[in-house]
Formats: sequence, structure tokens, C-alpha cells
Amino acid sequence: MRRSGAAGHAAGTLGAGAFRLQWQHPGYGKGRLKALAEGPGAGLVAPMDDCGDGSRFLLEPSGAYGRGRYVKRMPGQGCVGIRGPDSGAGTEAVMGRCVGKGGQVFRIEPVP
Repeated sequence: MRRSGAAGHAAGTLGAGAFRLQWQHPGYGKGRLKALAEGPGAGLVAPMDDCGDGSRFLLEPSGAYGRGRYVKRMPGQGCVGIRGPDSGAGTEAVMGRCVGKGGQVFRIEPVP
């Protein structure tokens, strides 16, 4: 998952403002992102091979509308963010309190 500036995923609409986010990993291919709510990985956002197992996210524009930068909110769990200052490959994405800036702003592109 990458911060604003480099797309690593795309959005597929589910209607009513909800989206499933597709992850594109160079070594593993496509999957969907899921916010883990329980178990040892609780609070992490993980790519899932089964596209039907992805979470439903609400996308909120960040900055000028139409620039492709969004905050990913999941009702009841908060917003997706990057843990720490790194944004390179392997950086963990986690759920946390929504602040709508910094590590919670992502570039998202529609699925063709």
C-alpha cells in the first residue's frame, strides 16, 4: 500500500459510496484489501487472494476534488493509515483514528 503519489491499488464500486479496493502486487498478482477486526492481526489491513473477502471502504476526497487522493474510512474501525514514516514495499497499513492527512492519504485510481 502506498501513500499519495504512487498507486498500488484501484477501486471497484459497490454502490452507496462503498468500494472494494483491489491490490496489485508485482509478485502475487491481484487481490482485495481487508481490514482485520480480530485475531492476531487485528488492526492490520491485509491483501486477500479471494476478491470476495475484501472489506467495504468509504472513500473521502482529500484536497482538491478529482485529483485521485482519498482517505479510506471503514465505519466502526476508523481509517487506513501507514505505520511509521516509511512508504516503501512491505510497509504495514493499519486501521486507526481518522485524522485525514499524512499517512492516511492515498492515491486511488478506478478499475478500467
